Amino acid sequence: MIYKLSCYNNKIWVTYHKDKMSKIESLYSISTSSLMNEFCLRMHRIKNTICNECYGIRAEKVRKSLENKLVWNYNIFSSPLYDLELPEFVSDSVVRFDSFGELFSTIQLGNYVRICELNSNSIFTLFSKRYDLIFKFFESYRKPDNLIIVLSSLLLNKRAKRKKYIDKVFTCTSNTSINNVLVKKHNSSIECQKKCKNCMQCYLLNSKVRNIFEVKR
Repeated sequence: MIYKLSCYNNKIWVTYHKDKMSKIESLYSISTSSLMNEFCLRMHRIKNTICNECYGIRAEKVRKSLENKLVWNYNIFSSPLYDLELPEFVSDSVVRFDSFGELFSTIQLGNYVRICELNSNSIFTLFSKRYDLIFKFFESYRKPDNLIIVLSSLLLNKRAKRKKYIDKVFTCTSNTSINNVLVKKHNSSIECQKKCKNCMQCYLLNSKVRNIFEVKR
C-alpha cells in the first residue's frame, strides 16, 4: 500500500508493506526512482553486478503508477526540505530507505537523516552501494543513533569491505553452495531468510550481525 504520509503539503510517498508475499512485510519504506538515477542505469548495464538484474528497474518499467510516485519522491528529495515537509511516523516504526532506487546526492541523504532525527523513537535502515556519498556526508555530520547503514555489495558473490560509518554488509550470491562458504568465511554472518519481520537483523540497533548473505532468486 503506497500513500502520502501526513506532513506539510502532503509531499512524500511512503509505502506500508501489507502484502504477505513481500520480503519486507509490516515495514514502511521510502523510495525513489531507479530509472532517473544515473548510477542505477550505469550499473544496470554492467554484467556480474547485482544491479544488472535489478528488480526495481523491471518493476518500474511496467508499473507506471508506481514509477510516477517514485519519480515524485526523486524530485522532492533533490532539494533540502523543511522539517514540516518531512514525514512523522508512529513510535516504534521500522522504516527502510530505498527499497527501490539508490542514493543520488548528499542532499537526499541529508533529508533522510533529518527524517531519522525527527522520528527518534523509530528505527531506519538505509541499504546503499553509494559509499562515496555516505562517507562524504558523515565526515561533517553526525550519524543518528537510530539509523543503520547497510552497504550493499555491488558484485555478485563478492562481499564489499565494511568501512567507516557502515554497520553491516549485504551480499547476494548466485547459489546456495557459494552462500554457505561465505557465511562460514566471514565472522558475525547469517544467511538472509528472505522475510525481514521473522529475522530483523538488518533493523536491530543492538544486533551483532555484521554480514548478511542472500541467494539471489
